[in-house]
Amino acid sequence: GSGKDQSAGNGGTAALTTAVGNSGSGTVSVSATRSSGAGGTGYNTADGGNGAAVGMTNGVNGTTTGTMYWAQAAYGGSGGYSYGGSAGTGGNAVSKLSRANTGTASLNVSVTATGGAGGGTSDGTSALAGTGTASGTVTATGTLALSVYGTGGSGGAGSTANGASGAAGSGTVSGTSTGGASVNALAQGAGGSGGSASGAGRTAGNGGGATISATGATGTGSLTVRGVGYGGNGGNASAGANAGDGASVTASNRVSGTTAGALTFQQYVYGGSGGSASDGAGG
Repeated sequence: GSGKDQSAGNGGTAALTTAVGNSGSGTVSVSATRSSGAGGTGYNTADGGNGAAVGMTNGVNGTTTGTMYWAQAAYGGSGGYSYGGSAGTGGNAVSKLSRANTGTASLNVSVTATGGAGGGTSDGTSALAGTGTASGTVTATGTLALSVYGTGGSGGAGSTANGASGAAGSGTVSGTSTGGASVNALAQGAGGSGGSASGAGRTAGNGGGATISATGATGTGSLTVRGVGYGGNGGNASAGANAGDGASVTASNRVSGTTAGALTFQQYVYGGSGGSASDGAGG
């Protein structure tokens, strides 16, 4: 798009059916990725296009009595840049997997969602990023390793303009072995970084927040449940602009689980770093 009151095109969505792999007793790897399109660039004060949101639910499946790998990922589209107008927003990403698997000796699963970055601008308005929300609920009869990653997109950068805040990331996991085998469950949430800014009186974006929730269960096998949250970093600043603040993260009793065997809980959160500034205030 070009010119006042005009807009660039929005990103398109991607279609994907379930990916499936089967074997009698051999190792099986199944992966499914869905990425939405980015918004177009706006010229001569036209607005940037919005990145497309993306959602994926139960995109992988399969059978084997041996070892199985599942990997499911969803990526939101980035917002479009604007020269003098409003940039496009990043697309939200949601990735959910809820499966009950039987007969597999060892099941290894990853679920990922990453929000699209917000569009940047020169002499206009930068845009917010898309959130990343990932969840995995898996029941297996054999050993289970289940990792979930939700990451927010980075805020749009501003050239002679403010930066936009990063988006939140959320990870939720629940892993169970009904056969009493070992379970390792990880939930990770990470906020996106704030967008940079330049120019006196301008301010960079703040980092995005993070949430986590993790639980697991097995009969007598070893159980490890981990939750890790990362606050997004504040955006950097130059030419007299002020830097953005890093995001605070709080987690209280966000890991749980039951087993008659060895039990390990780990819960960690890390606040985001403040942005740096060459001439203005730091974050």
